[in-house]
Amino acid sequence: MINILWIDDRPDENFIKTARQNGLDVSVKCNVDDGINEILTSDRVYDAIILDGYCIKHSDDDKVPDINALGYALKEITANDIMLPWFVYMSAGHEDENAVDVIVSAYEREYDDTEWYRKPDDMDRLIKNIKHSLRSSKEYILKDQFAEVIDKYHNQDELVDIISYLDESKRHDASVFNLIRKEMEYIFELCFESGLLQQPYSDLGLTDSSKFLCQYQLEPFVPYHVQQLIRSTTRICNEGSHNLKIDDDVNSGRAPYLVRSTVMDFLNIVYWANEFLPDNAEDSDNLRNKVKVALTKKRYYR
Repeated sequence: MINILWIDDRPDENFIKTARQNGLDVSVKCNVDDGINEILTSDRVYDAIILDGYCIKHSDDDKVPDINALGYALKEITANDIMLPWFVYMSAGHEDENAVDVIVSAYEREYDDTEWYRKPDDMDRLIKNIKHSLRSSKEYILKDQFAEVIDKYHNQDELVDIISYLDESKRHDASVFNLIRKEMEYIFELCFESGLLQQPYSDLGLTDSSKFLCQYQLEPFVPYHVQQLIRSTTRICNEGSHNLKIDDDVNSGRAPYLVRSTVMDFLNIVYWANEFLPDNAEDSDNLRNKVKVALTKKRYYR
């Protein structure tokens, strides 16, 4: 599904419904400030923006749309380095609608040569052109390729950032290990909530959480391949002198594939957590009890 942010004080439900039927999931913000804040702070990853030619700048403004809001929106998009493709969709018949052509033409856009789309006549053409513009977007290609892990993840923006390290240009960038370490903390917190970890992650830390989950007795709940991935990912991404050496090996080119293999290992862990960990209290309590029984067997670390 393509995620679209629509900034419009009078959104049309028919457009939202039609867009969804064509693979676009539209979220609405009714003024420019709320829209920009949504892009900058939301965990949701957006693929494109739709702007109204006549909108409202601020949440505390009078509810009177103003053409100046479009210029304000485009300045904010530029100032905040928001690289998403944007499109203008508005009603025709405004006395100063020619000014919209001037405002839009001041910004170079290789992905679209239409200054603005008319409501509702151009609805289908707008949806078609949004989809067309995303075909060459590297971020969207990644999001589409790894949709099965991204769509269910709590912080999609962070996960897309991690996945971007699969690109050849980042094969010597060890900074991804710190990003993965932070997300592994979330995975371990999830394991406690689901009943796998018997103590909160905050009490155990990264290393002890990994050791606990990699016990032989827990293999019925944490498959062997996942245990191996957890063990290796934790060791590579944990902080300390050992990882200074790993970072140096990556940065110097002595470990040219470690970044990509670690990202893929982490994605396998995320997929397992998304698909197989309980997400309700009853199932979590049942799993917690099963783990307690399993741990009564002789403890063994591989």
